[in-house]
Amino acid sequence: SARSPVESLFYMLEVANNQATRPGDAAVYSAHWGDAYFLKGYALVELRRLPEAEAALRAAIALAPRNSQYLTELGQVQLRQRNLAGALESFTAAEAAVEFSPPQSKNLELGRALRGQGYVQIENRQLDAAEALYKRALALDAGDRHALGQLGYIQSLRGGRPGAGATQ
Repeated sequence: SARSPVESLFYMLEVANNQATRPGDAAVYSAHWGDAYFLKGYALVELRRLPEAEAALRAAIALAPRNSQYLTELGQVQLRQRNLAGALESFTAAEAAVEFSPPQSKNLELGRALRGQGYVQIENRQLDAAEALYKRALALDAGDRHALGQLGYIQSLRGGRPGAGATQ
């Protein structure tokens, strides 16, 4: 399940390079297939059914392993479950997957992945790493209120002026 020709080509080349597969063993379908699982996961998050939401998102990722949006949403669910290591892994994978995102989505998805990593770094008290991630997010969008708020929060944790609080 792919959103762009580049992502489709990547998946097909990955299958072609796998010695255990034969031509015709795989096909790439429209993004709607993965989106169905993604939307199910999103709805389950709203219903606070986090284990089920995680399962739906993992199904979406199985169909589109380089979909930054799916990976970021999985990271958000993992944060809610207090699985910081899993969330950091998902947000880092989402950052790497941005290269396959449609051009109009790249900066938005990269910003979300960076802010997610930054949030985990704050929770882990790695304030320098968090600050660097939020500054990268601001370089993409100077008006990013979430990144600005988190930078203020980091400053307050360091004993500076009171921050806006820990929000993602």
